[in-house]
Parts: sequence; structure tokens; C-alpha cells
Amino acid sequence: AGYIKEGEKLNFSVPTGNFGDILAGYLAKKAGLPVGTLICASNVNRVLTDFWESGVYDRNRAFEKSISPSMDILISSNLERLIYLMCGEDTERVAGWMKSLSENGRYEVGEEMKARLHEEFFAACATDEETMRAIAEAWRENRYLIDPHTAVAWKAAQNLRGANPVLIASTAHWAKFGDNVYRALNGIAAGEPLPDEVAALTGCQLNRIIAERTGSAIPRGLADLDEMPVRFTEVIDGTTDAIEKAALDFSAARND
Repeated sequence: AGYIKEGEKLNFSVPTGNFGDILAGYLAKKAGLPVGTLICASNVNRVLTDFWESGVYDRNRAFEKSISPSMDILISSNLERLIYLMCGEDTERVAGWMKSLSENGRYEVGEEMKARLHEEFFAACATDEETMRAIAEAWRENRYLIDPHTAVAWKAAQNLRGANPVLIASTAHWAKFGDNVYRALNGIAAGEPLPDEVAALTGCQLNRIIAERTGSAIPRGLADLDEMPVRFTEVIDGTTDAIEKAALDFSAARND
């Protein structure tokens, strides 16, 4: 209590790929919330970090599958909304940048826009290895379990924290990613196989082991997931025709 005084500015570190949550933070700041700097935290798909550093948005790069999969994005659609607001709602300029992105896979906003972005945001990224270390660090130092997405924001906050306190936006529960949380807590690198006796467990069983060892709770919806009946077993091939047929068949069966 008393750590943050009323009206004192607070920085926010937000794990993001599609720029939705952090854009909401920017809008809240414009609406009067005492927000200091917003830290845009990206994973190994660091297209947003590179954009902040260079003013060039370039999706012409390899797509990496990371341990924070909800952030595995190369085209951050909500960023268009931010640059629209920050360039004086100049629709022609924004349309030109988006046209360049569509046709060439890149656009450049220039030094003036880059300076405006730097007034409101910092940006940093974390590799899978840094993410795993952040999970272990958060538990070791604070006895708080975080998932790989939150860990990216944790790492960015450690790199960029300033004078203001930093609130880390946690966007998922650790129990959704128990395998990598187990790896992090036991010093196993990302992508490395789990011990045979652990690999043989269901996700829920592994989560229970983590919960017992750390005293952390598992959300009710996840705790007993492996005991729930399997309702859907059919797998479709993913083509448009197959998806359409499956949707129509499902609708017809529901209406019978």
C-alpha cells in the first residue's frame, strides 16, 4: 500500500503481436488515465521492435514459431489504427503505407512519425531462451508463476524500466503452457524434450505437479480438462470446400 500515489504515472509493459491490448492502453491514456510510457513487448518475431527502432515496417522475413504463439505475427493489424491517430488522421498517408505493405511487404513512416512513436512508446523483444529465463526469474524472485507471453513483457520491463513503476500486463495463465513452465522451472531449454516420465503425463497431470510444487492454483476450467468427455473427433482437411461442407452439415444436424 502507498507504493503508487494517486494520479502518479505508471508505465505498462504489454506483450503484443497484433497490437490490440497496447493500443487500448494508448487510448486510455488519451482519455485521461495517468499512463507514462507504454512498452511494446514482442517475441522472436520482432517486427514491431524493428519498426520502432527504424521507422520501417517490414514483414519480409522468416516467420518463427515461438513458445509464445499468440504473438507469432508478422502483420500487426491494429498498428494501422495507431499510426492513423498519430499522423493527424491523414487517411491518404495511411492508405499509402498500407498499399506499400500489401504490394511490397514494407512501408516507412519517416523520422517525424518515428519521433512521435518514441514519445509514447518503448519497444523491446525477447527470444525463447530469454522468455524461459524470465519465467524462472519471476518465480525465483517473486514466487509468482507467469506464462511465456507474460514473460516476454517481464523481460521487456527489466530492459526498459525507468523512474516510473511498471505494471506488466499478464495476458494468459501459466497452466495453458505447463510444458514450457515446467521446462523453465527445471532448467530445461525451450524445445528440449521433457524427461520420459514427464512427457508421458497429460497436460493436466503436469499442471498438477507444477501446482503442488509451487502452491499455485489452476483455474477450474483447466484443472479437470483431461476428465471431460471428448465431444468432437472429426478432422477436416482445411480446404474452403471442406470447411463450408462441415459448417453446413453441423448446422443441418443441429436443426434436425
